[in-house]
Amino acid sequence: MTRRLLPYEHDLIATLGVTEEEYIDFLSIQEAYSDPKEGTIVDVRNGALAALPAVIAGTATAAATAAVVATLTTISIALCPPLSQAQPLQRPRQQSLLLLLLYLLP
Repeated sequence: MTRRLLPYEHDLIATLGVTEEEYIDFLSIQEAYSDPKEGTIVDVRNGALAALPAVIAGTATAAATAAVVATLTTISIALCPPLSQAQPLQRPRQQSLLLLLLYLLP
């Protein structure tokens, strides 16, 4: 295998402390390598089918979270007093005007 090396490959060779010939031999071995797991059940890759279990688990988690939130919301609504019995928050008129002026002024 004869080819010119890219600048990052020269830096990699210097960092690893190998010769150019050893690096080129490594590249040729890597190119010729055949993975025995390829195409079998243990072939783990980041493909579309590999993401399917994560999507299913995420959907189940989201559904469980939504069920818990809905249950807790229902319980909290059931424990609140009816609106007719609740006492409205009443502020003195002067305090309301003061808050309005403070809000409107920059």
